[in-house]
Amino acid sequence: MTWKLLKLSAATALFAASLPAASLTLTPSTISGAPGSTIGWNFSLNNDTPNWIIINNVAPSGFNPALGAFTEYAASNFNVVAPNTVFAENFNGSLLQGFGQFEIVPGAIIGDFTIGSFVVGYDTYSTDPLLDGGAGFITGTNTFVIESARVNVVDGVPEPATVILTGAALAAVLTLRRRR
Repeated sequence: MTWKLLKLSAATALFAASLPAASLTLTPSTISGAPGSTIGWNFSLNNDTPNWIIINNVAPSGFNPALGAFTEYAASNFNVVAPNTVFAENFNGSLLQGFGQFEIVPGAIIGDFTIGSFVVGYDTYSTDPLLDGGAGFITGTNTFVIESARVNVVDGVPEPATVILTGAALAAVLTLRRRR
């Protein structure tokens, strides 16, 4: 490898590392729930770019439909993320907040799981689209890719040993209170 080529490769790597970027993270990446329950993901969008971002589409793939169904919230809620900010939203099914929800079918078997991925499309704007009516639109072909998101089916009823220990602790507390 020539010295010029080596310098060019180093300069390209440095330039690529210094470009502003945006990232989307699901938290946690694995969620768990009992058969018949609805669970969901929190998310954060770190916008280190000079542009405004709006999520416009969430496309799930790979999840086993026999285990349940995904409903997205991130694109439907029209969250506008300003340049150089972090937007985060916790899952709240009753308020339709967070990244989205997974409704586990009532007949799911404890121990089952499904793993899927998401392609999340977003628009970029040079100015705040809420203030300028979208006049600063740049492009709508950007995507985030969430490679792996997992849903576990767990037992929603406490194990008998947990119930016994909780009952014993409660009895001990009540006994101590009566002695005083």
